[in-house]
Amino acid sequence: MDSPADSARNNLAAKDRAIKRAINRFDFPAAPRATILGKRVLQNLSRVFHLITFYRAERATMVGRAGRVSHHHSDILRAAVVLLHATLEDGLRSLLWHLLPRSPETLSEIGLVGLNNHGRPEKFHLGELCRFRGKRVEELFEESISAYLQRESYNNVGDVVRTLKTIGFDPAKHATQLKLISALIQRRHKIVHNADIDESRGAGHQFTRSIKVSDVEKWTEAVNILLRDACSYFGAIEQMGSRPSGDVSKNVPKRVRKRAQGEAAMGPGESHGVTS
Repeated sequence: MDSPADSARNNLAAKDRAIKRAINRFDFPAAPRATILGKRVLQNLSRVFHLITFYRAERATMVGRAGRVSHHHSDILRAAVVLLHATLEDGLRSLLWHLLPRSPETLSEIGLVGLNNHGRPEKFHLGELCRFRGKRVEELFEESISAYLQRESYNNVGDVVRTLKTIGFDPAKHATQLKLISALIQRRHKIVHNADIDESRGAGHQFTRSIKVSDVEKWTEAVNILLRDACSYFGAIEQMGSRPSGDVSKNVPKRVRKRAQGEAAMGPGESHGVTS
């Protein structure tokens, strides 16, 4: 009979195979950019899944020990939280890069690249354009958008909702996931800004706040569902062969939206067995 540690290692190997299958199955033949982005998201999520599973493997070696797990072990989960938030940010920025409408209204909110350090739009003199001699206007647009997105951050769920609305993706359909993502963002803030230290005093005080593996798993699945759905939506848009100029959801045929939502619904926790 396998020991708890052996079972945990076998579980990790099984999940690794499931993750690879999920990555291979995410494919839009007529939408290569969406396919690449979807696989990138899943690769990043697989890193989070591995941290969670590694934590479980470590816990399996402590069977029979009383008391709360030490922060040296629970720090594995804190690392998973930070990486999960980075996965969310990277996915949303990438979606914005591809789906941000290149309309006059949108571009007016973006500063000219290299004009200042804060990136906010401001008036400039003709002489400021001398440094861009030889470049096409389209190149200048793309460089400015890229610089703008590098400064884009997601410090609350409102920032996430704003991005989803910008690309025409209805956030109301993912209220459950967004509520969990809000909790993820708040916990990540405590970890990166306060080292997750528990400042309370009294009996039973621990150095760090308690963190549950079940919570991290719920947050991971929420990010998984939201980003997979959004990448599938991007795939549907790309298959139409044009960049959106406004609310893209109004321009996507119902049959395409339905198919994209159906593919996204096959999350790792349901069809591929990836979640812990």
